[in-house]
Formats: sequence, structure tokens, C-alpha cells
Amino acid sequence: MGKVFYNDVGLFRIESRLEVAIGKLEKFKKELKMMGISDKSNIYNTNLKEFIEFTNMLDMGTIIIQSALSRKESRGAHYRLDYINENSNFEKSTIFKNNTKEDIQ
Repeated sequence: MGKVFYNDVGLFRIESRLEVAIGKLEKFKKELKMMGISDKSNIYNTNLKEFIEFTNMLDMGTIIIQSALSRKESRGAHYRLDYINENSNFEKSTIFKNNTKEDIQ
């Protein structure tokens, strides 16, 4: 995940690299079904904790990338090489929930 974000999302974003990153996260999600935990204990199960944290990172990473793709502008720490200027149409908050996007004025 770290390499995906460093190489494909990073400080300077461009749509083609963001699309590559989404593809990689989708591949990880498909492979998640083949992953599992070897430690089945209920107490101090760090293997389970790491697995849950990884699934959460996949969800959050997807949301971050989808947000970056939908925001066709540069603003603050979000810098798009393909959209270098601020766009007044994006002077609002964006909320993603259940794979749907909602813009809040």
C-alpha cells in the first residue's frame, strides 16, 4: 500500500497514475478473499488486528483516490499536474459513502 501511494498517488497527482492506483487496490481487494489469518485465538491476536487494519487501509485508500480523481483542480495539499488551478466549482466538501459521491455546499 505504501508503495502504491508513494508511486501512484503521491504529492503530485495525475489522472492516469490515480487510475493505476485504483486498479492496484482493486486487485488487492480481490486477493483479500484468498488471504486469511493463521492465528485463530481471541486474545492478543496481532495477526487478526493487522488483517483488519489492512482491509481498513484498502477502504480508506480507495476513498482517497476516488476523491482525488473526482476533484478536477489543485487546492492546498491536493495538487493535480493535469488540473493546476483552483476551480470554484469545488468550493465544497465531498463525502463518499457506500460507493456513492455526494457534494455538500
